[in-house]
Amino acid sequence: MEAQLQVEEGASIGAVLVVEPGQTKVLGRGPGADLRLDDPSLAARHAAVRLLEGGLQVVDLGAPGGTRLNEAPLPARSPAPAESGDLLRLGEHAVRVTVLGAPPRRRRAEPFPAAEFAHVRRLGAGATGKVYRARWLPRGLDVALKLLREEYGPESVEHARFLRECATVSRLRCPYVVAVYDVRRADGHVFTIMELVEGAALDALLAGGALEVPAALRVAADVAAALEVAARHGVVHRDVKPANVLLDRRAGLSKLCDFGLAKDLEARLRTLTAQGVGLGTLAYLPPEQVAAARGVGPAADVYSLGATLFHALAGRPPWDVTSEEDLAAILERRPPPLRALRPDAPPEVEALVSAMLGRAPAERPTAAAAGAALRACLAARFPGWDPRALFARP
Repeated sequence: MEAQLQVEEGASIGAVLVVEPGQTKVLGRGPGADLRLDDPSLAARHAAVRLLEGGLQVVDLGAPGGTRLNEAPLPARSPAPAESGDLLRLGEHAVRVTVLGAPPRRRRAEPFPAAEFAHVRRLGAGATGKVYRARWLPRGLDVALKLLREEYGPESVEHARFLRECATVSRLRCPYVVAVYDVRRADGHVFTIMELVEGAALDALLAGGALEVPAALRVAADVAAALEVAARHGVVHRDVKPANVLLDRRAGLSKLCDFGLAKDLEARLRTLTAQGVGLGTLAYLPPEQVAAARGVGPAADVYSLGATLFHALAGRPPWDVTSEEDLAAILERRPPPLRALRPDAPPEVEALVSAMLGRAPAERPTAAAAGAALRACLAARFPGWDPRALFARP
């Protein structure tokens, strides 16, 4: 068995890297890279691939800009499995993966009826399921299909809650929420038919570092508008974080996705640990959700939005969660002051973020108040800022 990586797009098109069993090879632009890619935006050692008995693994080495596998950003320094036909993206380069001599994997048929869906193409996978792009024939729309993990089966508590909240979200009719058109159950699977957002996820942008102050404020203001509408309908998102914020380049605004998919903390810890994707996603949880995941209210989403805004401005989340023990910090301490990490943040923004990250829910502003404050700061401090550059990113 061996793996071959061939550059299909970019200045180094045609370059090939062979990986033998037991080897680890590095991709990047520097002299220490085994596959050198002519792209100044890449780090000298940008990503690594290793071929083990169980198959090929890809590791993003924490470089600016990150690494994408089948268009999904990889968490830094966490191995992810790759298969023949997968596509790696590093900056302007696309690298096709081929694994020779590996036994074919038996794949379960995905429950997307051919009479309804055409041109089905997998976009990526995450902790909650796999995402596909498809043409929804009855409506003539390009849509996103999210196939939920099997643990969200018909007998699970999460399944019932998810169906209930999807029904509510489908009635929100908010431009800042990714629309849910339908939820289907077929052959023991659950999948959603959702609005297809053409644009980057916020976590992919933040892999390249902090945003400009007005860009961060604009994204947070859009998400606050989504949370304001959700709160009026009695919906709590429970998992606001950069990966669940999509920047729609066609509409020129940010949209919140994945309502109702957050699991209780114990189950999330088991899933994250089993998948080896790290615990950093838990850095956005409010204290009350760390202490008891069920029964949280809209103030929990405001905290998570504050943590997301902190990350967008500071280039890192307010907490560095690398173990279950690190979660205790969220309960016991306040995060560092924002302006210590981002000196050019306006003082009123620092005050707002601090209030949103209040340890007690009653200390935090509502989503409506936070959104109004963010838009007021944008208008007063950055009247000439043009958001087109933010939403034009692929």
